[in-house]
Amino acid sequence: MSELPLSSQDKPEPTIRLAVDVGGTFTDVVLLDGEQRYTSKTLTTPTEPEQGVLQGIEENLKLAGQTLHDVELLILGTTLATNALIERKGARTALITTQGFRDLV
Repeated sequence: MSELPLSSQDKPEPTIRLAVDVGGTFTDVVLLDGEQRYTSKTLTTPTEPEQGVLQGIEENLKLAGQTLHDVELLILGTTLATNALIERKGARTALITTQGFRDLV
């Protein structure tokens, strides 16, 4: 027996989803609550990037009238490591590989 699509009355409640992008200067947070979208932009603190993440999440949850308990999915991305490579900042490191893996990074 095949599954029938849900009618509009049987659809589950919308899920709360959060997406966070931690950049070198700003941290962007987007909260999706069904069709509603809430966004915030906070300053990234280089020594404590989690502070901008927490602040942005808190702002969006407050705007949406939701709590962290309601969040079903959190996606976190960052360009901090990429920026450090491009700008040649951070600790001096070496990458040692076997033949054929020269272009790993």
